[in-house]
Amino acid sequence: MLIGDMSTYLAKLLSTETKSFKKFIEDVEFATGCNKNDLKLSSDIKIATNHKIRSLGLNPEDTTAPELYHCLNNLLKLHDQFIVKKFNISYEDPISAAITKITKDFNQSINGQNVLCIKSNVLKRILTKNKPTKTTGLVGYRSFDSMLKNEDPKTLLTLAYYIEDEKWRVNYFDQIKNLSTNDFEYKSVKFVILDNRKFKRIAKEIAEINKHNVISVENTGQILVVPLDSNLLPGFCILTYAHIITQLKSIVRFSAFIQNQRFNSNFGENIARLLKDSDAVNFYISKYNFSWDSISTPSLSTELTSDDTNDDMLSQQNFNNTDQLDQILIKLEPALSFWSDCDNLGYFKNDTVISFNLLDVCYNFYNQLSVSSNSHIFMETAINKSLVGKYLDSKVTNEQILKQISETSQDNDFMQVFKNQVVYS
Repeated sequence: MLIGDMSTYLAKLLSTETKSFKKFIEDVEFATGCNKNDLKLSSDIKIATNHKIRSLGLNPEDTTAPELYHCLNNLLKLHDQFIVKKFNISYEDPISAAITKITKDFNQSINGQNVLCIKSNVLKRILTKNKPTKTTGLVGYRSFDSMLKNEDPKTLLTLAYYIEDEKWRVNYFDQIKNLSTNDFEYKSVKFVILDNRKFKRIAKEIAEINKHNVISVENTGQILVVPLDSNLLPGFCILTYAHIITQLKSIVRFSAFIQNQRFNSNFGENIARLLKDSDAVNFYISKYNFSWDSISTPSLSTELTSDDTNDDMLSQQNFNNTDQLDQILIKLEPALSFWSDCDNLGYFKNDTVISFNLLDVCYNFYNQLSVSSNSHIFMETAINKSLVGKYLDSKVTNEQILKQISETSQDNDFMQVFKNQVVYS
């Protein structure tokens, strides 16, 4: 494949108009001094995708999009059956039976893995000042004080975040703005299955809002699994695993971001902005802005900390790389190793994009989507992060970007660095 074709291939996978994509690449390369990273990424994706296609028994040169799509669906169906058999359950059993075993497996897999999260006593104070009245009623308590006395404040905060109205969330963000690093602590990630009797009413509303029964708020270090009053269907188990792993990665990246921000005078404000909108905390390269989590990986956060704190950060943060979370699936069933390193892989042919991203494939199978309406949004997100990451492979670049994120535009001397297209050698 020619160089021009490789760039076009990446643009097609991203569902982006080729001419504007090439202009974007030119601008970013001029600003960072990095060259041809889009071609390198295109080549890597093409080679890895072809390898996956061959492992399915297909020829990447003459495979059609429908053939590949149905082959991925069939593989996902088989892998879901592996999980069901592993847990000694059956389709049409209550979903609660599967959820209990899935959650137990995750708690064992990540035992002792710490993330930085808000303290429970701080959450009690926040909830007391901003009472979640709708949540109180749905959980079945007559008074907020009684609910707070009997329930985990982290669980209540997560439920309220999904259930309460916009006014409640605005008040919550305002309180987060006033927090400091002293209000956070290292705790092991915790999975909580909500009791079906007590939380039945609120679980139904959350499932309708969230379109799934796995929810979390990053600063709590907790993932809730709400009960569903239905039977197990093909695809549900592996979809639940994909959801939990995705949310675990989000919690880990959030923890890494907090580490980078711990000496920032705008600490609470940035946390509030991030919780309100994951794209609200961003940085510029040339005239384009990018999401904070393109650089907020645990490995990067330890590289950019000062020497006197680095050892402590490493000892507290046991997730050295979010890729380790993908090993949870492999330990469950070795055949699921197929989905390793698939996050940013995709196939393009005849104006149809087919994603290898596990969450995309799960959605496609579980919702029985047609080839023409298949999901590839999670693959696109992963490709964008991979591409931006390649242009940040420079200590100088990283330092300038962290400076942008850490300070307001009024105080930041470096905010115009990439806007003005200054090239660093």
